[in-house]
Amino acid sequence: MGTRKEATSWSDVKPRLVDFDRAGLLRLVQDLYAASKDNQAFLHARLAVGSDSLKPYKASVDRWLWPDVFKNQDVSVSKANKAISDYKKAIGQFEGMAELMAYGSLSLDGFPMRLTGQDVERGTFSHRHAVVKVEDSEEEYMHLRHLGKDQALVEIYNSLLSEYAVMGFEYGYAFYEPEALQIWEAQFGDFVNGAQIILDQYFCAAEEKWNTMNGLVLLLPHGYEGQGAEHSSARMERFLNTAADANMLLVNCTTPANFFHVLRRQLARNFRKPLVVFTPKSLLRHPRCVSTLDELAKGRFHETFDDATADPKKVSTVILCQGKIYYELLEKQLELGTEDTAIVRIEQLHPFPDKQIAKILSRYTQAERYLWVQEEPANMGAWSYIHMTFSEHPVLSSYKLQRISRKASGAPATGSSVRFAMQQKYIIEKAFSDRPESIGRTDDKPAAKAKPAASKKARA
Repeated sequence: MGTRKEATSWSDVKPRLVDFDRAGLLRLVQDLYAASKDNQAFLHARLAVGSDSLKPYKASVDRWLWPDVFKNQDVSVSKANKAISDYKKAIGQFEGMAELMAYGSLSLDGFPMRLTGQDVERGTFSHRHAVVKVEDSEEEYMHLRHLGKDQALVEIYNSLLSEYAVMGFEYGYAFYEPEALQIWEAQFGDFVNGAQIILDQYFCAAEEKWNTMNGLVLLLPHGYEGQGAEHSSARMERFLNTAADANMLLVNCTTPANFFHVLRRQLARNFRKPLVVFTPKSLLRHPRCVSTLDELAKGRFHETFDDATADPKKVSTVILCQGKIYYELLEKQLELGTEDTAIVRIEQLHPFPDKQIAKILSRYTQAERYLWVQEEPANMGAWSYIHMTFSEHPVLSSYKLQRISRKASGAPATGSSVRFAMQQKYIIEKAFSDRPESIGRTDDKPAAKAKPAASKKARA
């Protein structure tokens, strides 16, 4: 197991704080942008991962189920057994396992990692089980610390119920350990507003204000699933409102492989950027949200995904989206058997992959409609940011995006599961409707019929 050098004085800590020339960094980013045929080269940076690198982690799952520390003891870990057994059958495929494999592989590569939050050992949605608890004692086992004798330190701690205090501490810790993966996770993304001062004063603005780099990662569960206004939205619009000049990375991954690579990518560069991952909830166990081990071992992070099944010659409507609504749109597309619609995913919202999006859209020469579909209300989510980005871009401004979403609201979501289901169904159906009057409407009631024009006699 890895060890950590403890700081004993300010002279020990100061050299580890990363100071830099902001103008120089911006020039570096611009140079990388110009040198890349596709997009910013630094966005593609990743640590080399081979199949051999994943073997020790994969083998450790067997030890996870019945670790040596529990052998020949009458212990009860039944609650974790089923989850671990299921993970053995689907290792690397689902989001929860891809995340753990990112941590394990980084540790084997010599990079420490630290994860804190209010329910991170088990995972809010019982998807992580990074720490196995013995049900009738205080005994516990963390398999991520038993992958190899030369691995780096892995720390995973449940924290006190204060987003402000814990995020602030981890932000400072990320200065001290720039070569470690430092993560804070919200129990639900909605709760990140408890640390809004840290976000506004430091996380989003420190690079511009003080010329300092920080690589803290925020994992914010986000997605509309009928759980109400306090358990639906990580308020991505607030992050997007302060996103500029590549001051942070904002992503919403729709595949386990992309989640795996974006976490590893955080340590692949010689500079640091804060990273916000709007993490999945229902997608953690979605049968279509899967990846292969090869995609983890040989792939990279993708900022966009084109519709691999679409024939550009037949497409008249291009739907752009981000996050888990993609899978709902995909189900509807398969149900209808339509071939005239392409669904394009934007996995990285900032820095915006404009060249990649322009390249994708240029393929659909027959397209007549371009839709932005989101489950968030019109005044929330990514719509305002996407609309501004398209309207001000020299190439993308030629594509007139129309919005389909919930109507503007003061609260992120309704508290009624019935109303939620009606709204969600409306959004998905309108995305595949050819009626122009449907664009932008998300009322529960059908659109009002137009009154017949008055006759000349009546008007007289």
